[in-house]
Amino acid sequence: MSSARSSSRVIRVPGFTLIELLVVIAIIAILAAILFPVFAKAREKARQNSCINNQRQIALAVTMYVQDNEETFFPAPAAGAWSQYLASYNEPTIYDCPTQTGKGKNTAPEYGFSDALYGIALGDVQKPSATLLTADITKTAMTGTYALVAVDTDLSDRHNSGTVLTCVDGHVAAESFNKVTTSKSAVLLLRGYDFLPIMTSLIGEVPGVGAGAFQASDAFVRSAALTMPTGAYRASGGDPSPDIMVEFDLDCTARGYFCKTTNAPEYLAWGLSIYDNSGAPSNSTLGYFVPPSLPGVQIAFRTNGGPSDAGTCKAGTSQTRLSAYSGGQSALSSEAPVTYKDIAQVNWTPVTPMPTYHVKLYVLNGKNLYAMISGGAETAVAATLDITGVNTNPTMYLYGKGRTNCRCEPASSNIRFYTR
Repeated sequence: MSSARSSSRVIRVPGFTLIELLVVIAIIAILAAILFPVFAKAREKARQNSCINNQRQIALAVTMYVQDNEETFFPAPAAGAWSQYLASYNEPTIYDCPTQTGKGKNTAPEYGFSDALYGIALGDVQKPSATLLTADITKTAMTGTYALVAVDTDLSDRHNSGTVLTCVDGHVAAESFNKVTTSKSAVLLLRGYDFLPIMTSLIGEVPGVGAGAFQASDAFVRSAALTMPTGAYRASGGDPSPDIMVEFDLDCTARGYFCKTTNAPEYLAWGLSIYDNSGAPSNSTLGYFVPPSLPGVQIAFRTNGGPSDAGTCKAGTSQTRLSAYSGGQSALSSEAPVTYKDIAQVNWTPVTPMPTYHVKLYVLNGKNLYAMISGGAETAVAATLDITGVNTNPTMYLYGKGRTNCRCEPASSNIRFYTR
């Protein structure tokens, strides 16, 4: 009889060295660092899509309310949130933004409604596809009627540095502010949005200032006083501040004579000042419109010249400045939109004229200031300051200044005032 001997074989797996384990852990950590932000953005994108659906339903509810109420938006609530008017048109969960902490509902929405629309007729909205209706609202603005009053402080960019908004025509958009260095309001203006829905109400025109009517060289000079139309300012301190838009064209002819060839740059500056009761300001008081030291609101342009050569004034970066001054306080915003070519030549011989700028200056709620400029370049600026201390002044001026041997001859035309 034979016997069988069984034997077992042991399979040995080579072990990892400490270095190999550390390398594997490091690779996993690198992959996690790469993928986690991607997952976070994807999750936020899903929340944004939910927010888009919420605001689409809210816009539809607003439309139904308007249709049921003689084509008119609801009035500003005496108390509580604007969304209380829509209680019978939708259910409260759509007022909750999944990105926002807390639980939004129709008595405490996490979306804001444009206060410029309270109580107005739908047919009076000039640009329904560009006029803000609702938008993501900041936590600090979730009080009172939960309205969007000041875009820069009330509108939230909580969705991957972007916001979800709707317009009066009912369409929904997701606007990104990623890598934006200017204000949110300036970005939206440049993208075609409008903050004042009723701009068809013309309240008056002001005669422009013709070219050559006054010249600026080595000092600020200004035009004769221009009177703003009734309705563009407060007739008395007890009147409410009007919401206005001033629209005009601004031109400047530049001339020069033996401009500097040293490091000292040349510049030209010109602009319009409304609510201006400055009397006869000195050149030193005016400075370069920076910091603002004139009572009122100024939209100003300054072309900063670069080093000159061959007797030619060379333009550097053109800056657009929106400033305001009231009660010893000031506000200022600035942009640098474009670089121009030569602006003046020797012996006062004019060259190709500067572009004609088309300007829209908004003054809303007595404190929110916006301007949009198109022409040689397109840009927008915004500033915030309570100007109720000066907006009873009906006077406006056109200003201009040239430095050293450069002279600017500003002119304005088609100065039109609108209100809601």
